[in-house]
Amino acid sequence: MATNEGDWTGVANSKPTIDGGTINNAAVGGTTPAAGAFTTLTASGATTLNGTVALGNATTDTIGFYGTTKITQRSGAVQGTSLVGTASSTDIDTATKAAIIEIMNTLAAIGIWKGSA
Repeated sequence: MATNEGDWTGVANSKPTIDGGTINNAAVGGTTPAAGAFTTLTASGATTLNGTVALGNATTDTIGFYGTTKITQRSGAVQGTSLVGTASSTDIDTATKAAIIEIMNTLAAIGIWKGSA
């Protein structure tokens, strides 16, 4: 099959193969959505992610929210044990306090918790 470059406006093709170039000002999957795989995806404006959404699939992936610097998954000894569930509501010991501070620091670092006034 010959390769034909140029303007294909109004040309019908039920199974096109696009292996280069750009698609500008056109909805892709607007009528019949299907799966897509991308190395980089940038979205602007209102964006909706439906279904199961995963952010990162490795501890080395970086994630940030609200314009914060993207960071890798935090790690620390305080995260190794669930301390909060074992403390009574009136007993905030050093380990429980450390766990709460780590949660606050993690949420602030990725931009979900503001962390300051």
